[in-house]
Amino acid sequence: MTRANRAILAATMAGLLAILGAVTFWPGAFFIRLHEGDTLHLIDILLRMNAGQWPHLDFMTPIGALSFAPILVFVKSGLGIGQSILVAQYLVALVLAPAIWWTAFSRYPGRWAYLFAAVVLVTIVGLMYGSTDPGVSISMHYNRWSWAISFVIVSLVFLPPLGASYPRLEGAIIGAGAAALLILGKKFKALFGEENEDE
Repeated sequence: MTRANRAILAATMAGLLAILGAVTFWPGAFFIRLHEGDTLHLIDILLRMNAGQWPHLDFMTPIGALSFAPILVFVKSGLGIGQSILVAQYLVALVLAPAIWWTAFSRYPGRWAYLFAAVVLVTIVGLMYGSTDPGVSISMHYNRWSWAISFVIVSLVFLPPLGASYPRLEGAIIGAGAAALLILGKKFKALFGEENEDE
């Protein structure tokens, strides 16, 4: 099978990130239309964490701390919460971009590599929650981030490499991705011995 050109794939991803960045940071681009309650829940958690509280220790939430940490960085830097959400999503896309690029290049032939990379990047920064409703929503942003990480992990684990295998590199990507999924999700409570077997 023909592999995608690594340089063109990287340039395509960089171009897509530039477009997504322009759309994301366009003035007036973030007007919540769906799941206002979830948005208020997110804002409340961010304000609590900004005041020094910690999820699962100082207040209850079914979501892991990594779901909020990228946003909190920018809240603490002085950005508004809406701006912080948008910048954090873009930061997550930038952080995951190298792993996405490697997965697309090493596992997907030809145009499928470009499609995989595009789908995963759009999934990370999308302002939607996963339905056909076109309304803007930040609800379940952590699910989108988790799906993006899962796409990378599953592809590396189950699809055979198209060329030489790099087990240490891919093991590091898979391990880091699995750790991120743990801290994004509810099971983060288990790190503090708080997991309830009845849940």
